[in-house]
Amino acid sequence: KRSIWAFGILISTAVTSFGGAFQFRNFAYDESSHLNHYNEVFGLKRNSNSTLNLQGGAAVRSRIESEIKHRRPKYSLSLVREISGAIMQYSSAERLDPLFVAAVAAHESKFNPNAVGKFGEIGVMQLRKTTAQWVADQTGMNQKIKREDLKNISKNIELGARYLAMLRDKFKRK
Repeated sequence: KRSIWAFGILISTAVTSFGGAFQFRNFAYDESSHLNHYNEVFGLKRNSNSTLNLQGGAAVRSRIESEIKHRRPKYSLSLVREISGAIMQYSSAERLDPLFVAAVAAHESKFNPNAVGKFGEIGVMQLRKTTAQWVADQTGMNQKIKREDLKNISKNIELGARYLAMLRDKFKRK
């Protein structure tokens, strides 16, 4: 039940944040989708000749940092870099588009590591403790997840990226 509910939330987030450009049946993803998502999520126009692309990791990170600063102007540069660095690291580790992970974080918490949702969701990726523990167990982390772990930016984004990748992989086969 948790997976189906979460997939519904993921689809809802993708539709809201990305205008439904995913092919939901197999999550096919191409450069034109990337361009559309970028434009809709960040409200900017970009063309395929831009230096900002999936191969340009520094440019993507810079764009994510710019969006964090825009949404959270009082954040220190070190905090902005910590969030963007974790997004880049864990999206790459899970073979996810970093702009997609950033869009989920922007939608869920507006990049606020101290965000707490009305149902107990915590941190940048708005994970519940029970969901985070389930993800940790399913992905072989062999770690007892505590509430404090979800307040840790890196751990929260790692678990969130793993969760998105699990959902992608689960529903890619259906």
